[in-house]
Amino acid sequence: MPIKQPCGSSSVVRRLVSPTCLKFFSNIERFEKILSGPYAGQYFTPWGYSLEAFECDLGKSVYFESKVITFDGRDKICSSFFNVVDDVSSQINIEIGQVTTSQVANICVPVKVSPFLNMAGIQFAVKFDQKLLKLDSARVTNSALKKMGFGYPGTGLNPKYRLILSWSYDGLNPVSLPNQTSILDLCFSPIGIGKGKIWIDTLSTIELIDSDNILYNARTRTGEIQVLSKNEIVNNPSNFLSLSSQNSGINANKIRPDIRIFPNPGSDKTDILLPSSWTPEGEIILKDLQGKILLQQPIMNLLTTLNIQGLPAGINLIEIHSNDQLWIERLVIIKP
Repeated sequence: MPIKQPCGSSSVVRRLVSPTCLKFFSNIERFEKILSGPYAGQYFTPWGYSLEAFECDLGKSVYFESKVITFDGRDKICSSFFNVVDDVSSQINIEIGQVTTSQVANICVPVKVSPFLNMAGIQFAVKFDQKLLKLDSARVTNSALKKMGFGYPGTGLNPKYRLILSWSYDGLNPVSLPNQTSILDLCFSPIGIGKGKIWIDTLSTIELIDSDNILYNARTRTGEIQVLSKNEIVNNPSNFLSLSSQNSGINANKIRPDIRIFPNPGSDKTDILLPSSWTPEGEIILKDLQGKILLQQPIMNLLTTLNIQGLPAGINLIEIHSNDQLWIERLVIIKP
């Protein structure tokens, strides 16, 4: 008999079906009848990406198998089960953030959970609009979940559309986190313009279990990325400034000043020229797309030079704090 265990990053799953439940399924001619062993007389569904529970499962445990991708790239079978109940009192909220970016700037979206008490294992899949977004990476932001694993279906140049995440504790220290705790960031490259959804695939492999072997239901909140075109940013920069935590005082009706950054892209240094009508005061802050400060320099003259020779290649944001205003420009650093 399978023991209850959080399976790892699975590619496909199949469940056991008793003869009394067959009427709830279609295409039963494709089912595999089990002739011997503890499940003799029952059936395996075909391999697929999701598991379903039906009225005939209520009050029972549904056993299933997952093809799990191990860290060395091999496949193995993981057996587990889920309990079918109509009690939704045990519940975890999984919330995906909403952000705005430009078509030339990568962006990371936070995933938060609450409540999260004495958890022993989690597994769920995230989907997104593959016509608008390309998944670059997933980064664990909470040290308690540092052993979280990721599965990336699809290979080659095709945009990934589905990410499976799984984590299990060490058998000694289940994890509790405060409400609205960020557990990871999903980082994307825009490949289109518009609004795109990011959501938890609750029809796929999802499992939330605590140290007392209690299964939790998931209430999810869909995230969204708005990708602005270059013209939208130029004509209404306040839209793009939603990336900054300091944008609350931005006036959307301000006329964009003639701030010049050259060379851009740059490799060793870049110059920032402010409008001639401005008083040379304030500071310039260079940040990466995750908000980390890379450089911070006071404005002493209308022309400020930033030394970027030792910084990694990539897309960064220049915050210009001057004349009681905040403006954000994009700087691309390249390496020869």
